[in-house]
Amino acid sequence: MNADYLAVLYRADGSVDAAPDVEHGGRYAFLAVRTREGWRLREALGERMWRRARTTGDSAT
Repeated sequence: MNADYLAVLYRADGSVDAAPDVEHGGRYAFLAVRTREGWRLREALGERMWRRARTTGDSAT
């Protein structure tokens, strides 16, 4: 089973009105096994597929 992810990181001062400082995304691959209690994840592998960082002086819009 696979799941894509997107992570958006803002400045440490907590301002989220501006454009994000760093964005990255990728894919997780999970190995699930069936047990008597139900489905369990046995393994998870994450792979970052792309990363974008705002450079100093970029517009916040």
